[in-house]
Amino acid sequence: RLPTISEMKVSYYDLWSVGRWSSVGSLATWAQNNSYTYLATLIIGVEATAVLAIARLIVMPINLVASGIYMSEKPRWAKLYKNDKNTLKNVSVKIILSMFLFITVYSILVLSNFNYIEMIFETKVRFDLLCCWLSVCMVQVFKFSNSNILNVAEEFKYLAVMGVIVSTLGVAASTILGTYYGAIGIIVGYLIGELLHFCCSQYKIISKRLFYAN
Repeated sequence: RLPTISEMKVSYYDLWSVGRWSSVGSLATWAQNNSYTYLATLIIGVEATAVLAIARLIVMPINLVASGIYMSEKPRWAKLYKNDKNTLKNVSVKIILSMFLFITVYSILVLSNFNYIEMIFETKVRFDLLCCWLSVCMVQVFKFSNSNILNVAEEFKYLAVMGVIVSTLGVAASTILGTYYGAIGIIVGYLIGELLHFCCSQYKIISKRLFYAN
C-alpha cells in the first residue's frame, strides 16, 4: 500500500533531523579538504597550486585506501556499537595500527625513491611539501576512525558544528601561514585543521564514554 500523509510526514521529519546535520558536516569537510587549492591560487598563484597538487598526487593512494577501508567498515562498526562496544574498540585500534603501518611503509618507499619519482613526473617535487602531506595522512588515520565512531553513535550535530568551527580555523590558519610562508604554510594550516578535528572528536568520544560497555 501507499504510505499515508502522516507516515510521509514522520519519515520526512526523521530524514530532516538527521540529514540537515549530515549536510552541514559534509559541506564543512569539503571546504576543509579543498580550500588549500583556492587559497594557493589566490595567495601565491597558479604555479603554487600545481606544486601542491603534484605533492598531493603522490600521497593520493593513501587517501583512497583509507577512505575505502573506513567506509566499508562503517556498517560493521554500527552493529558493534549497538551490541559490543568493547569489540568495536579493539577493531578500531587494529585498523588504526594497520593503516599507520601502511602509511609508514608507503612513506619510506616514497621518500627513499624521491629522485626516481621526480623522473617519473618529469618535474620538480618539493620534498618539504611531500613530507607535510604524509604527515596529514598520518593524522587522518586517527581522524577517520573517530569520525566513523561518532557517525555510528549518531553524533551528527556535534560533527556538523565541530566541522564548521574546525574548518573555519583551518582555513584561517592556512590563509595566515600561506601569506607569510607560501605553499608550505598553506599545508601546515591544513594540518592544524586536521589535528583540531582529531582532538575535538577524541574529546567527544572520551567525554561521552562511547567505548564503555552497553
